[in-house]
Amino acid sequence: MLTLGIICTLLASAFARDTDPPAPMAKRCTGTISSLADVAAAQVCATIIINSFTVPGGQTFTINAATGATITMAGDVTFGFAEWAGPLMLVSGNNVTFNGNGHTLFGQGDLYWDGLGGSGVTKPAPFIRVNNAGSFSNVRILNAPERSIAVKGSPVTISGITIDNSLGDLPNNRSNGLPAGHNTDGFGISNANNVIIQNSSVHNQDDCLAVNGGTNVTFQNNVCIGGHGISIGSIASNVVVNNVHITGNTVMNKSVVLPFSSLPPSPPPTNGLRIKTDATATASTVSNIVYTNNKLSGITQFGVLIDQSYYFGPGSWPPYLVGHLGARELGLENCDWA
Repeated sequence: MLTLGIICTLLASAFARDTDPPAPMAKRCTGTISSLADVAAAQVCATIIINSFTVPGGQTFTINAATGATITMAGDVTFGFAEWAGPLMLVSGNNVTFNGNGHTLFGQGDLYWDGLGGSGVTKPAPFIRVNNAGSFSNVRILNAPERSIAVKGSPVTISGITIDNSLGDLPNNRSNGLPAGHNTDGFGISNANNVIIQNSSVHNQDDCLAVNGGTNVTFQNNVCIGGHGISIGSIASNVVVNNVHITGNTVMNKSVVLPFSSLPPSPPPTNGLRIKTDATATASTVSNIVYTNNKLSGITQFGVLIDQSYYFGPGSWPPYLVGHLGARELGLENCDWA
């Protein structure tokens, strides 16, 4: 059953988290990772240094860090090509600080892209699972094969991230004239609470942010280029999304050259701010979603869209589908679009 109330403000939030066994306290040592063979010995240390190396195709670079560890990138990491499910990388642990120092995680998505995303050849997704509680910052994600960052850590602050899938705007010899990148979501949040994502940029061909479940989420001062805008959902059955704040973000097409991309202007974003619910979803609620001081530019379809029959498409909502999701306290304040 669905009830919908709209007040004068708009923001979105929230996620619940998987329960992991408690991690051991970090030892007073420095562990250096220059290959996957180094990970087991390094991840028990309080200080972990990641040097430049290549992860073999078909393998996950997994760091189960000890409690209180600091992980620092000292070089770029490239992930070898293989058609498999992924993920390419996973970071977990409690009170863990991950600092990329501006280095790049290179997914070689251009070797996978076929314009079909999850419906084409098997692509490792997500690129990286951020399951650590603490912080994750200053990393460049280049050419994710499909979805980029999946967030399940609670609480976690993510900042200074550049997700650059701009090359996917162009067709290649496998995409039949379509943009080669597809389903290259920026940030996806599920089963996570108390998440802050800020001061980051995403250039992609799908949602900049997708909040699929959780509570107390803040997405602030980010730039979303091209793609499908900022989304709550899609919401499946038995999901709670509560207290999400979307603040001070810009959703735009790339009409100027940005530091991380030398490509021509991107296709304009199709949507700005969206709440989308699977057409068959039941027993779910979306509440306390607030969007404040966001700027939307060059949107081709909907600036603000509440879609309760996702996959059927706006304008084709069967009457029996309207009213199946509990939604309340949604607001839009001081948003600007052109």
